[in-house]
Amino acid sequence: MQLSLYPSGVAVPHPQDLVKAGHVHKAAKRWKRDGYGSFRESLSYDVWINDEPYPPKAICALALDIATKGEITLQPADFPGLKGGDWHQRLTVLGFAVTPKADLARTTQLAIEENTPIDHWTQLDHLPTGFLAINVTNKEPHLYDRNTALLRDQQTGYWSVSKKVLNAGLIGQSVLLYFRDPSSGRRDLYHGVVSEARLYKSKKQYARDRYALRVDNAGWQLIGSATQTFSDFFDGEPIGTSPVCEWIGSPPFPQARPDSSPFLDLDLGKSQSSRPATHKAQAKALSEDIQEILRRAANGTEATRLVQARIGQGAFRQAVLRRWGNACAATGITEMALLRASHIKPWRDATDEERLSPYNGLPLTANLDALFDRGLISFDGAGYLHYSDQLDDETRESLNLPTLLRERPDQKMVTFLRAHWQAFGYEDMEGGLRASMLS
Repeated sequence: MQLSLYPSGVAVPHPQDLVKAGHVHKAAKRWKRDGYGSFRESLSYDVWINDEPYPPKAICALALDIATKGEITLQPADFPGLKGGDWHQRLTVLGFAVTPKADLARTTQLAIEENTPIDHWTQLDHLPTGFLAINVTNKEPHLYDRNTALLRDQQTGYWSVSKKVLNAGLIGQSVLLYFRDPSSGRRDLYHGVVSEARLYKSKKQYARDRYALRVDNAGWQLIGSATQTFSDFFDGEPIGTSPVCEWIGSPPFPQARPDSSPFLDLDLGKSQSSRPATHKAQAKALSEDIQEILRRAANGTEATRLVQARIGQGAFRQAVLRRWGNACAATGITEMALLRASHIKPWRDATDEERLSPYNGLPLTANLDALFDRGLISFDGAGYLHYSDQLDDETRESLNLPTLLRERPDQKMVTFLRAHWQAFGYEDMEGGLRASMLS
C-alpha cells in the first residue's frame, strides 16, 4: 500500500514505520475516550496495550494520524486485516502483543454479517501466491460437527494430499479452508498456516494416505464467505471433478531433501529403526528446530518465514537464488528442481536475523548441498573448495566437484563462512589459499 503525505504530496511507501510506541499509547487513550471515525471494535484480533485489548486497525490508524499530525489518515478498507501483515508486525516490533479473539463462534458470526461475499479466489488479498485449498463439504450433519470441533482446536483433517504438495512440504504452507454449513448452505473461508502435519497410513490396498493438519497459534482466521461452489470459486485452476485438497496459484518449490521432510518424525507408518542413523538424527534435529520456532515465534508470519528458511524454502530460498542468478553457486546449473538453498552458518549457531539473511545462503546442487551441510566440504575466502579430512583421496576424486565458486564471496558472506569453518574444523581459510596450493 502506497500513500501520499498531504499536503506535500510526498509518497510514503511504508507509513507504519512512522509510528512509534508513544503514538500507540496516545492512540489507546483517544480511542477509549472518543473512538475514531468509522472504525469499530475488532472482529478477529486484539492488540494489548497496558494489559487491555484494543482494535488493531483503529489503533494503527489513530497512531498514524497522531504521528503525522493529521497529514495521513486511514480508513478501515486500507487494512488487509490479516495477522502478520505490515501493521501487525509493526505493533509487535514496538512491543505490543496481537492476539486472535478467543470466541470463535462470536467472531465468525460477526464477520459473516459484515463480510462482502466473494465470487472468486483472486478477490482475496490475504493469501500468498501459492497455497493449499481444502474443500470441507460437510455433507452429513455429523461431519459438520466433527469438522467444526477440529476447527475450534486449530486443526483440520483427514485429507489425502497430492505428491506435488508433499514434495513442497506441508509445514509453513498457507491453507484456505472452504468450509460449508450444510444447514444454511453458507460457505465460509478460513486461513491458517500449517505448524504440524500428522500422517495416517492407509490399511487398504491402493488407498491413499491421509494427513491431519494443525495450524499455528494464530488459529483459523475467517477472511470471507464464498458465493460459488468450490469448483467455480477456483475456476481456471486445474482441479478435479471431486476436489478435496488442491494447490492453488504459483507452484511450490521442491522439497529441500527427502530426509529433511518436516513431518518425518510424525510418519506413523514407518518404524524409526528402519531409517539410517544419520537420517534419524537429522529428522530429530529438524523436528526440534521447528517446534522451537513455533513455541517462540511472535506471530504466524514470523513462524512461517523461519520454518521455510529452516527447510531451505520460501523467501530465504528466493533471495539466495536471486543473489546467484538462479543458478548453482559452484556448477552454474539452473534446473530449479536440483537446487537447494543451504545455510552457511549452521542453523543452531545463528540468530533469527542471520537465518533469514540471503548472505547466509548458497544455492547448491543436491550433492554439494549434502556435503556442505555436513561439513564435508567448505569454501574459503576466495571461493575455493576444500575437503574435510573425513573424505579420502579416492572419494574426493570420484566426486569430481568444481574447485571454485562462480563468484568470489563478498565480506558479508565471508562473515558467515567463518562460522562454517569454525563449526567443522577448517583452518587457514581466511586468505583464500587452497591447502593443495600450499603443499
